[in-house]
Amino acid sequence: MKKIIVVFMATLILLAGVSWAQELLWMEDYDEAVRFLEESGKPLFTYFYSETCFYCEKFEKETLRDPGVVKLLEENFVLVMINARREAGLAHAYGIPGTPTVFVRLPNGTVIDYRLWENWHPGFMSPKELKEYLSFSLKYLKASKTNGKTVELSSTERTEKESESQPLAILPFIFVAGMISAFSPCILPLLPLLFVFQFKNSFRRIVLMNAGLILSFTLLGVVTGSIGWLLTSWRAILEKIAYIAMVGFGVFLLVDKLNSYLIRVSSVISNFVGRKAGSLGSDFGVFVFGLILGVLWFPCIGPIVGAVLVYIMILGTPSVGFLVMLIYAIGFALSIYLTVRIFEKAKARIDKLRGSKRKREEKKFRKKLMSRGRILEKLAGIFLIVLGVLMLSGYGEIFLLMIPTP
Repeated sequence: MKKIIVVFMATLILLAGVSWAQELLWMEDYDEAVRFLEESGKPLFTYFYSETCFYCEKFEKETLRDPGVVKLLEENFVLVMINARREAGLAHAYGIPGTPTVFVRLPNGTVIDYRLWENWHPGFMSPKELKEYLSFSLKYLKASKTNGKTVELSSTERTEKESESQPLAILPFIFVAGMISAFSPCILPLLPLLFVFQFKNSFRRIVLMNAGLILSFTLLGVVTGSIGWLLTSWRAILEKIAYIAMVGFGVFLLVDKLNSYLIRVSSVISNFVGRKAGSLGSDFGVFVFGLILGVLWFPCIGPIVGAVLVYIMILGTPSVGFLVMLIYAIGFALSIYLTVRIFEKAKARIDKLRGSKRKREEKKFRKKLMSRGRILEKLAGIFLIVLGVLMLSGYGEIFLLMIPTP
């Protein structure tokens, strides 16, 4: 009976501790928290987290539920939780390398970091470490009320501007992804047909076909961004599914047997393009052909374009989806155009040869082009697998936050 009472009391104490921790009142709007800081005179405790971060969960369960930590925070600080992914501009302004990371900002604007407390560090903090950090911050506040500002972050406009700039920071990678997509084994067999189309048609019709191609990609970006926006409340689950899909796309690019499926698909698309390319009528027909071609090519470039769409869905913004896919499509169309030009020059050189030598050189050129394309695809596959695994483990935030915003 005595053991039962002891266990019962221990359970009550444990539950009391948990409920106490859960009574911490966290704000989620940084600028509102800064205004409250200025009104109350209390220092601001800022906790940067991410939804797929393992150590964030550990920090919340162990450190932020410690009674001593809870008491210090509840009595002396204004508390704000910031999603480092959604508020990437603010995370960059603080210079955080990953999550979890905490900062204390004093009412005069001074930020307590390694420059003031040598034991401060990003990442997981034990209850003991955090209590020491909070105690030092309170002593520093008491000792000096007039320290110079280390970081100025109270402007709503600045925060919004920096947050909006994060998607722009990754656009060069999106552009490169578009260019790599053109080297798919499903696309390269179509180069002779595309060469014939560009040779026989005016510059205006070439532009119209590419405009249709680009429009098909951008519409897909808008639709994907809209779906992500509608599923905002499911973002945590959506991100995990998306990162698993990203790893899958990487495997698809890396494994030759899986990639050979794309080559089989290419024969069907090549036949369609071959039939339609020579029978295009009006300029509008050329535009529609480009639009249809973009849709038909989705299976060919599925792994890379799929990874880009995963990124768009996580961001969950139709306008960003439009912009990202526009850059991707421009990179794709430009790469197709340049590759066709390379093919044109190679063909002019090969045409000077005769008989079996000509056939051998033509076969050698195509094999060389496809071989280099596979190397690029495999590198892209490795990148997607590594990034997907890092994001699933929570460490991918470090990579994303290292990308400088414009």
